[in-house]
Amino acid sequence: MQRSETEAILNQYYVAMKSANEAAFKEVVTDDIVIEYHDSTGVLPWSGTYSGFAGFQQFLATVRENLVIDHVVPQATYIDGNTAIVVLDGTWTSRLTGQKTQVVVNIFTMREGRVAKY
Repeated sequence: MQRSETEAILNQYYVAMKSANEAAFKEVVTDDIVIEYHDSTGVLPWSGTYSGFAGFQQFLATVRENLVIDHVVPQATYIDGNTAIVVLDGTWTSRLTGQKTQVVVNIFTMREGRVAKY
């Protein structure tokens, strides 16, 4: 897959994330996608491993129950083989506390033109 194709898919992923558009996600993630969200403190309700599109939907629903996505702007993308690292300017707000959180990097594994792991 060409770098430009990977970047386009990841841009579509972030557009789908902002709009919560399930059909758009189906276009850019594999049916057997795996989400591994690590939390060494054990306080993030969405931490854990989620498998398949249903698991991906569960992950997104849990995130949306707890956070409001204020903005997500990719700043740089680094691609090596099937791995893509996206450096972000992203801010989320906790629905419970109102506290702002910044996300600075996402790591993706790509397969056959789609996101296979996050």
